[in-house]
Formats: sequence, structure tokens, C-alpha cells
Amino acid sequence: MAYAKTKVRIFNRKGMPRINPIFILLGVSKLSCGFHFIKEELNFLNTEFIIKKNSGRNTFGTERYFRFIEELGNNILLPKGFIGKLIRFCRENSMAYNFIDQRKLNSPVTYSFCVYGSQIYVKERNNNLFYIIDII
Repeated sequence: MAYAKTKVRIFNRKGMPRINPIFILLGVSKLSCGFHFIKEELNFLNTEFIIKKNSGRNTFGTERYFRFIEELGNNILLPKGFIGKLIRFCRENSMAYNFIDQRKLNSPVTYSFCVYGSQIYVKERNNNLFYIIDII
């Protein structure tokens, strides 16, 4: 079965929580096999909702599913940890994809540190900055 080429772009998204700042922007047709795979993998049943429903308690305000997909027009935002699974799926199903990494990566910063008594002395090697951290 022939599929349209899928474009996968990875970028830093401003304004997102620090927990998961990198998202995948994916151009997929909503009728494609890949979109159904993504929906199955990234929608999770909320067990709290099921417990409340089965025990006869009020479920108002409790989401039925956890959705880790955000749709923007013809694009889909996915969590960064899903990229490996998505690429394996494309390879297994002979789907053409274009992987573009557009993240802005910072240069690595090296540190040295020593522990004296109840304090940690940290020195940044490039800028000669010095920090003292108290151990409590």
C-alpha cells in the first residue's frame, strides 16, 4: 500500500512546561494509517474516571481519556519521547518520511565541583563563575 510522504519536524516550542519542551510537528492526513496508529498509541483511558463511574460517583470534570496529541490544522503535535516509535512504525509499514531536526541546541557547559564539610563549591570552567551550595 502506498502512502504519502510524512514530514517529521522536531523543534523547541516556546511557552511549554519545562517537563517536555520538545515537540514533534507531524504532517499526516487524518485518514492515513499513521494517524490511526498515533491516536491509538497516545490516547490513554483515565482509570480514575472508570473507578468513579463504576462506583456511582460523580464524574463531572474528570476526563475520560488522557490525550497526548494536539492538532494544529493539518499538523499534529506529539511528545518528544514518541519519535522512535513513530519512525519504527513508518519503517515497518514502508511509509516514506522526512525527518528534520530544527531544535536549537545550546553549547554544553562544563563544571567542576568540590565538597568541603557542609558546602559544595561549583565552578563553571568557561566563565570562571563560582557558586557555593549549602548542604542541609
